[in-house]
Amino acid sequence: MIGRKTERTRFLRSQKLEPDEAKLVDDIEKHGCHVIQVSPENGFPGWSFTIGLEDVLGVPELIVIGLKDEIAHSLLNECARRLQSGARFGTGRREQGLLSNVECEFRPVEKNG
Repeated sequence: MIGRKTERTRFLRSQKLEPDEAKLVDDIEKHGCHVIQVSPENGFPGWSFTIGLEDVLGVPELIVIGLKDEIAHSLLNECARRLQSGARFGTGRREQGLLSNVECEFRPVEKNG
């Protein structure tokens, strides 16, 4: 799957993209996803999320909250790598080995509105 261009990435390539947007599309095509990180602010923890997994693999995007940027980025990349290798993370299921000796649990995020 890595390196796969999708209908969406081909469409985006036909548009005039800002440098950060072009990097996002590059990452999706090269790595299967791009990671966005949002810094902590006003007492709210930072969070990081993927863009591209749904388009490339047909699986939900992933989000982690409250981890340091480097750890969150590494965790999301490892999840993406495993998803590209055929792994699937079930709702409520706990996964080991993604983040040292910490079990990670996958849950859906409710849509607002």
